[in-house]
Amino acid sequence: MLRFRKVWILIVVGIVICFFIKSNQALAVNVTLIKDVLIDKATIEKGFMFCSEDSVFCLAILPRSLKNETKFSIYQSDNSLSEYPQGWQPASNVFEVKSDLDGDLIIPVRIKLAESTKVQKKLFVWDEIKNSWQETGSSTVDQMQIKAKENVQNKKFVVLVNDIMEIGQASWYKYKNCDCAASPDYPKGTKLLVRNLDNNKEVIVKVNDFGPERNIFPDRIIDLDKVAFKKIGKTGAGVLKNILVCPLK
Repeated sequence: MLRFRKVWILIVVGIVICFFIKSNQALAVNVTLIKDVLIDKATIEKGFMFCSEDSVFCLAILPRSLKNETKFSIYQSDNSLSEYPQGWQPASNVFEVKSDLDGDLIIPVRIKLAESTKVQKKLFVWDEIKNSWQETGSSTVDQMQIKAKENVQNKKFVVLVNDIMEIGQASWYKYKNCDCAASPDYPKGTKLLVRNLDNNKEVIVKVNDFGPERNIFPDRIIDLDKVAFKKIGKTGAGVLKNILVCPLK
């Protein structure tokens, strides 16, 4: 009987080992080196835009931001291999930067999405200590691009999206003559950065009302007081069509 139990234990252990080996092999298959470059002394002086071959993921190595010659590698992996914060879904692959840097390096990072989207998007990095994805201080460039300044020393990046609209139309109304607005997405008291992507003019407003009604105006994301509206566009336009709205912390 004892010998029989030992045989079954060996079989179970063997199955478990095979499972982990196959899992690790599957994970390795989904991780791909997409770019490899050595930043030499001449490049350190003038700087370098380090991008994947398809220009989806880019790092800006600023002039003299490095002290020594450094090798950088960009890896790409399937975004289905990870769990993400509640309410967020991946909109890009996972990108990992590896280098032989001696210390941290905070530089501009930019990711271009495969498809345009009007919903809120943020750049997240993997936190090894917390064992979870953490939001960065990223900003939206347009419907397809996001940028941030981040420490790239052996870090993983991914763009996540939620259901809140961040790009759409802005209308105006004359109410209190202040930098205020009505929003269908954010509660009263919320401060919002509103940017006209067509001219890069922006204004910070405080939500003091609800609207426009999303079921009546599906493309409108904010209704600006006339004073605020005039800071980013002409009231004669009636509606500004390419507006970015981001909450301020």
